[in-house]
Amino acid sequence: MLKKGNLKCRDILLVKDKKWKNANAMVVGIFSRFRFLYLTDYLIENFSMDETETIIAHELGHIKHKHLFVLFSVIPAGVWIGILLFFIHYLNISFDPWEIIVMVTIFGMINSVIQSSFQKI
Repeated sequence: MLKKGNLKCRDILLVKDKKWKNANAMVVGIFSRFRFLYLTDYLIENFSMDETETIIAHELGHIKHKHLFVLFSVIPAGVWIGILLFFIHYLNISFDPWEIIVMVTIFGMINSVIQSSFQKI
């Protein structure tokens, strides 16, 4: 599936945990050199091959559509805006409520464009 989708992943690793019966899969790492696909032993042992392939395909979709990149770029931008708004409030810098609405709307539009550019099929 990796070759078919022209995707790169350093390795596929098995998470062994006999204590918890948890079927799970996840992709970790933004850059292919440091990207790993993790599958739990419970998933491998208790799901059919078709179900497991579907789950893996879902995880590969996160790579293809750059969800990790978006997660680590757009969300921190929102945090910085929150910090900025905190200091604006803390320093008693006054804004007209409409100015704040306009700033949040503009950020939302920029955020929407960034996310949609990474999620085109």
